Amino acid sequence: MLRPSVTRDTPVIEAEDGAAAVRALTNSAQAVDVVMLDYRRPDSNDLTLLTAIRRLSPRSGVILMTAHGTPEVTKGALNLGAYQVMHKPFELHDLEPLLVEAFTSSRPQASEWSPPAIERFVRGEATASPG
Repeated sequence: MLRPSVTRDTPVIEAEDGAAAVRALTNSAQAVDVVMLDYRRPDSNDLTLLTAIRRLSPRSGVILMTAHGTPEVTKGALNLGAYQVMHKPFELHDLEPLLVEAFTSSRPQASEWSPPAIERFVRGEATASPG
């Protein structure tokens, strides 16, 4: 599971399916910086949810994960605004730099943050302020 190994103490919203993800984004009191989205979910296996996420949270960096990636899926996801497509299986150590990049791209004030501060925030070692 990604949550404990990647995010540590960083706030995480989990959703079991597309409808729950839409509800979570709609009801979130805070901006969502990064969305990790699996291409195959219990309720669908298309890019419809990616479109909804981009509409609800246009500044979120969306990382689409898939074990069923084709060039068409990758191109479609990127055209719909995914930050990146990761093909499974992948190593967790490959995910952390991508989370840092997606986080940086989602925050307008991220340019004020030093790279070590961003990495500490993604690892859950710092609060959401520059430093």
